[in-house]
Amino acid sequence: MSCCYVLGGGLAGLLTAYKTNGILISAEVGGQLAVAKFPLGPRILEETEETTALLKELEIYTPPTKFKVGYLERIDLATMYSIISAKIPEGIRDTYFKRTRGEYARMTDSAMSGNKSCFVGWDMKVIRLTEVLASKVKQVSGRITAITDEEITILSGQTNVPIRLAKEDKIINTLPLPAFLNLYNKTSPSFYDLLTYDTVFCLVDWPGFNFKPYSYLYYANDDQPFHRINVLGDGSFVLEVRGDRPTNKIPGLTSTRVLWGCQIVNSIGVSNIGRFWMVGRYAQWEHGIKAQHVLRRVKAIETEMGAV
Repeated sequence: MSCCYVLGGGLAGLLTAYKTNGILISAEVGGQLAVAKFPLGPRILEETEETTALLKELEIYTPPTKFKVGYLERIDLATMYSIISAKIPEGIRDTYFKRTRGEYARMTDSAMSGNKSCFVGWDMKVIRLTEVLASKVKQVSGRITAITDEEITILSGQTNVPIRLAKEDKIINTLPLPAFLNLYNKTSPSFYDLLTYDTVFCLVDWPGFNFKPYSYLYYANDDQPFHRINVLGDGSFVLEVRGDRPTNKIPGLTSTRVLWGCQIVNSIGVSNIGRFWMVGRYAQWEHGIKAQHVLRRVKAIETEMGAV
């Protein structure tokens, strides 16, 4: 009897294992967002047919709400003065994309929320969503140390344990593409194409600002290190800063959290490598992939290969 194995325990891996009834292989579940030290601001699950059905299946559905996105034209932290536009000015998206990903980045349609000024959906508490999904999937716990076409090797305790793969097994990878290629040890895309930047999330206390009704704001100017402000409420905000920029002079800073390699410089859109199907933003190396795209792709894979 064939099996479906899913590599990687982030949100894409959990969604994939849940929808395929597959076996999740990972040392832990939830990915980087699940271990953040403080709320990182709105992480919006956009309302679509797929996401609505998912939440109802998981019995955590609530009516969706509207989230407003703004563009910060100017901010003065000394005087607590700001100018906000409800629409992103013409030509700013390319400036913003290069500021967050470097001068050689190729802008994608998904940059700056796809130029949308609002979303309808859910501010999903990532830990809650991953807990619900994790409770419903089968998991083999262990850090993946090697990948071949014939077996997956995991470190369980102090022992390397091989998981043999049958020819008819379906293997879906949701690990970030650079990590997968390092473990698979095959010819990879060029190093240039797999460049990323870390993002530093900075929790700040700015009681003089009130950016409501916006859920988050983009900022493209170079006079501040941050490029996005996530609104928590009650004068608390989370700033997003490219990892190579200083954060020590940001006023009101109370805590930081680094998410490694989360800003993809140039999307390449990988579908398959050998017998492995790639699913998710970082596995496919495609900036615009969201939860609904993961669900659609998994359905397409099952249709093409046959349900397991």
